Parts: sequence; C-alpha cells; structure tokens
Amino acid sequence: MPERPSPDPDRSWLSRPFVHVRIVAGKTVVRGVRAWFGGHVLRLGPDGAADGIFGAWRADENGVEVRNDRYGCYPLYYFANAQEIAVSPFVMTLLACGAPRELDDEGLAVFVRTMFFLGEHTPFRHIRALPPGCRLRWSGGALQVSGGMVNATERTISRDAAIDTFIDLFAQSVGRRAAGLGPLIVPLSGGRDSRHILLELLRQGHTPDCCITTHQFPPTPDHDVAIASEVARTAGVRHVIVRLPVFPVRGELAKNLWLGLGTEEHAQFLPVMRAMAAYPAVRAFDGIGGDVLTGDWLKRNDRLALFLSGRLGELADSFLPEHREAALKAMLPSGVYARLDRGLARDALLAELRRHATQPNPVGSFMFWNRSRRILPLVSWGLYAGVATVFAPYLDRDVFDFLTSLPGTMLQDRQFHNDAIRRAYPRYADIPFSMDLDEAPRVEDRWFNRRFVAGIMAQLAAGGSTLVRRAYLLPRLARSLWNGHRRFPPYLTLYLLQLGRIAGGHNWEDPERSP
Repeated sequence: MPERPSPDPDRSWLSRPFVHVRIVAGKTVVRGVRAWFGGHVLRLGPDGAADGIFGAWRADENGVEVRNDRYGCYPLYYFANAQEIAVSPFVMTLLACGAPRELDDEGLAVFVRTMFFLGEHTPFRHIRALPPGCRLRWSGGALQVSGGMVNATERTISRDAAIDTFIDLFAQSVGRRAAGLGPLIVPLSGGRDSRHILLELLRQGHTPDCCITTHQFPPTPDHDVAIASEVARTAGVRHVIVRLPVFPVRGELAKNLWLGLGTEEHAQFLPVMRAMAAYPAVRAFDGIGGDVLTGDWLKRNDRLALFLSGRLGELADSFLPEHREAALKAMLPSGVYARLDRGLARDALLAELRRHATQPNPVGSFMFWNRSRRILPLVSWGLYAGVATVFAPYLDRDVFDFLTSLPGTMLQDRQFHNDAIRRAYPRYADIPFSMDLDEAPRVEDRWFNRRFVAGIMAQLAAGGSTLVRRAYLLPRLARSLWNGHRRFPPYLTLYLLQLGRIAGGHNWEDPERSP
C-alpha cells in the first residue's frame, strides 16, 4: 500500500534501543539508553569462559564502550566521527539519530550480485556492523575498534571418528542450553539443522511445547511443511504450521526496515515470530551455522578446488557470473551501475577470499563469516528478539571449533551431517531431508506473482527511486501483471526501490506497523 504521510517518518525509530554520545560545546552529551544488553551469555567450564550470542554497551560522559559475541552474530551497528557516535541494533534508528544516508558503493556492488554483504558493510557508507568479538571504545572523538574472525587449525582425524565426536559435542551443547523456565519452541524446517536440534532435545528428555514450520514463498519448492510434519508426528511433538500472508509486499517492506535492509530474505519468518509471541518468555533453538559448518556450501565442488589450488581470481568470478550482468545493467540506471561496478565487487570479494584461503574448509569459512553471520542472525536476534531468547547450539565454542577444524575435503560429499543424524537417531533415518529434493522443479504461482507485482506497482506510484530504471521496470510489471510470470528479480527490485527512497530522505513504512 502507498506510504502514509508523516511529518517525521523517522521519529518512532527512536523508541528502539540506542545510545547517542555527542560533544557539544566541549561537553559530552549522552542520550538514549546508557547501559543495554541483548541476547544471552553462557559461562562454560571452570574458568567461566563466555559463550552465547549477545551485544552490549555502556556509556557515560567519558564515552561509550561496546562489546559483542565471539562470532559477531548479534546484529549491532554504529556510526562515528570526531564529534559523535551512535550505537543500536537497528540501522533505521541510527538514521533517525542523524547518520548520513550516503550509500556504500562497495558493499552494494557485492550485495546486488551475491545477495549478502561482506564483512561489516551495510547499505550505508557510514554505518557499520560490529566485527566478531568486538571491543569498541569511543572517547573524546577517538574511536578504537578491535575484533575479527576466529582462525581454525586443521585437525587430523578419520571421518568416522569425526562423526562420533560431532554427535557427542552437539549433545553437550544442547544440554548446556536446554534447561530453563518458559515454553520451549523449535522452529522446524525440512532440513538437517533444526531436526538435529529437535531429536537431541527429545533424547535428553526436553520435549518442546511445539515445533513451528512456515511455508516457503514461490518459486522455492515447498517441501518443508510435509517433511517437518512427518518428523514431528514420529516424535509425538505438537506441530504448528503458519501460513504466509496474502499480500506479501507489505511484509517485505516491514521486514526490510526491521532488519536494516541487511537482506532481501526472511519475510516468511514474520508469521513464525507472531506465533511465538502468543507464548510468554519463549526459549527457542535455531540451527544457524549447521549447514555451512558441516559442508552444505560445498555443493559447488569447484569452489573448494579453486581455493585449494590458489586460483582466487576464478573463485571470485564464480560469485559474479557474467550472464547476470546484462540484466543488472538493464535494471540499474547507468550512473548507479557505474558506481556499483563489477570490478569493484570483484576486488572486494578477492580481498575477502584471501582472508579465508588458509582455513581448513575455506569455502565454509568464507560463507560463515560473511553470509551466515550477517543474514541468518537477523531472524534469530532481530525478528525474534522481542519475543524469545534464542539459543544457537552449532555456535557453541566447542562445536564450532571442532567443525571448523575439519578439512573441506572430508565434508565435500555433503553427507557428513546426514550420516551423523542417522547414526545418532536411527528411528528417523528413513525420513528424507528437504535438500535431498533439491532437483525438484521450482514452483511458479501466478496469483502470488500478480499480487507481488501489484504491490510493487502501488509502491512505485507513491514515488520513484533513483536505484531502478522505470523504463526497465514498468513494461515488465505490466507483462507480469497480465500473464502471472515473473521476468525480473522481484525481491531485489523492491529492495532497491525502498533503499533508494530511504537514501533520499524518506521512509516507506511507519515502524509502529512493523513486526
């Protein structure tokens, strides 16, 4: 639906957590929340080593200190200069605090081609995500930021022993997180990660109050509901299936703002969040990291071979296929396409790939520290932050350090996790995983496509955007509305339309109507 008029569309974002420290006439002025903590911390072992996913800050007239978890998974952002700093879990809140809206050309050059941001990039040049294991200090205009990825050392171990060790360490991780008060909920897909969590919880005697599964938006094949239902039925656990919204564009717009335009994905999890909100003090488990750490992103075996042979230029090109460039060039205004140049994206990718080249599983390392830690946490500690405490057992430091020590060659058949689950829980061995059905044809839902296109047209009528060519978009919208086929990237299109308006000083949804 079109944007509603508002005298100050950013104002209500200042009701979200933030701290803003400024030097005014030689004095330090603090507004917002002076001390804040989000997420959870676990203390492990006799030395009390910290584990968990969290972000925190403390501010006073001497400045501000910010910390986060070992992996940088808790979504936390900042902008800073010699006169001020602001920190918040919400990018839109930082814009409301006055962060410049200048776009990050290098970050977006990669994003429009890969659909994820590298490192600490966001859509906005002056707003950055915190790096992993960050210790940030701002005082008197001076900024110090430390932190970085956890490097792994390759382990010598047989595949059979590695599977047994993984089973044991994962059981330990779930046990560390399972006890507590409040309803226990497991978002359950048709994949490996959430199933492993559910079956281990059951083995330890922790029966969830329910499992929740959402449908997939077309054209993604919708295997999850049927497979998850079979798992829940076999386990004897209550299973809740949530439906997707009839008008998807409104959810996409709200989700984009809520998640700081950090991804074009995840709108299907809005109904899951609302289902969780029906329970008080929810504890939930999320499978973030399970796929990439056990080899799922090795499905393109050539990428591992390119890493191992040092052919990083060819590897960078594999993320930037030439056949997509023509469509991107047609979609973006010429000036924008020149700024988001493929060469800029390639240079940034190449520099990031070099950082992972010496890791035991370099493909998994690259994908985790960039895509996984920047996209997937936006659901668990973004969308769900207000309704649940979310635990991530694959990010237990013992599990993580073990899996990242395994060589990519051991994981490249993509059966490591399958074999571990079937060995640990033989009763469920015959139930397939959704990724085993990857070859199923993609589904085209013409009525869904028409509703999505109509939503884009309504938003376009509310005002144009500097990031998408109207001459490209209008005829494609008209044809798609007529025949129900999509001949353009609808999610990226909507993302760029919305981002362009925000960069121009507008918002597209009142956040009070967001999730």
